[in-house]
This record gives sequence, C-alpha cells and structure tokens, in this order.
Amino acid sequence: MNLIRQLDNLTMKLKTLWMAGEVPLAHSEDRSHAWQVRIFKIADAIRALGQQAYIASDKKKDSDLNKVQAKRQSYKNRQHNASKKAATTS
Repeated sequence: MNLIRQLDNLTMKLKTLWMAGEVPLAHSEDRSHAWQVRIFKIADAIRALGQQAYIASDKKKDSDLNKVQAKRQSYKNRQHNASKKAATTS
C-alpha cells in the first residue's frame, strides 16, 4: 500500500513540474508509467510468492497426513501380527 502512495506522490510531483513548465509532458508520463510497471511487477512477484507458499504448505500437509497414515497402518500390522503369534503359541 505504501508503494501505491509513493507512486501517487511521485505522479503529483511530476505533474506539478510539468504544469510549471519544468518537465515536458512526455517525460512526466514516461516516468510515471515506468514506476507503475515496476509496482505491478513487484505485486506479481508478491502474489507468486504467496501462491508458492500456499502450494508448499498444502504439499507438507499431505506429506504429514501420509506419514501419520503409514504409522497407523504399521501399528495395526504389529498388533495384528502380535495377536496371531499369541494365538499360535496358545
């Protein structure tokens, strides 16, 4: 949000300079457009990072769930084998 405020402030200053005749209109618009492009690129990079973090979190959650299920299955197998062994020795 701060970047957008800074862009607005920069645009106002450039337009003020243009209105005072210190800067040609094309230069003012070129600078303003260049800053807009930079901000959009930064916003896209931030969105991509957020999306990557979400995907990584989702994969970790799935991995953790698979580990828990594997441990449960292993425990059930050990219990089942122990009960079979106890039944055989009796």
